[in-house]
Amino acid sequence: MLGFFKKNSELYRKNAVGLAKVEAIYFPSMGLMIGLSTLITVLIGGKMALEDTSKVSLIVEFVMYINMLTFPVSAIGWVASMIQRAAASQKRINEFLKNTTFYTNTKYAVPQVLQEM
Repeated sequence: MLGFFKKNSELYRKNAVGLAKVEAIYFPSMGLMIGLSTLITVLIGGKMALEDTSKVSLIVEFVMYINMLTFPVSAIGWVASMIQRAAASQKRINEFLKNTTFYTNTKYAVPQVLQEM
């Protein structure tokens, strides 16, 4: 029984570390991409605004669009993380439900009618 626990604990630890590595790469890189896109928009827009002052409203519009896209892009990673965690939890629940317990003492055994519920 101890070997079974150690094996499953080690497997869970490996999966949790793998998920943490993916999250550690994904979320900062998405923040970097969003920041760079805002910076590039402001730089190019600033150059355009120096040439023609009527373009300032266009710059503001593009920066607002980038800010509006921030949450959906971040949510993709969040949802993927939640799906992976849910799949791991569902696997553990299924393993628990497949276990059958054999009672050696019939005094405390559950009647067959209750086991089928």
